[in-house]
Amino acid sequence: MTVVEIAKELISFDTSGPPTREKPLAEWIVDFLDSLDIDAELQEVAPERANVIAKIGKGKGPGLSSPAT
Repeated sequence: MTVVEIAKELISFDTSGPPTREKPLAEWIVDFLDSLDIDAELQEVAPERANVIAKIGKGKGPGLSSPAT
């Protein structure tokens, strides 16, 4: 899947609100990451609202970081 195809897929989901409905998009993202063998899980926070939690690589703990330049 190309970057353009991924972007088209992502923007095809209507997440506007109210009421907001991010869960279908979050489910797609989890499935996509799973297809890449990336550990991802869906965290449902309210009806039709969800977060995606994913980890790539080996780190000491949670968070985002980048190498120093």
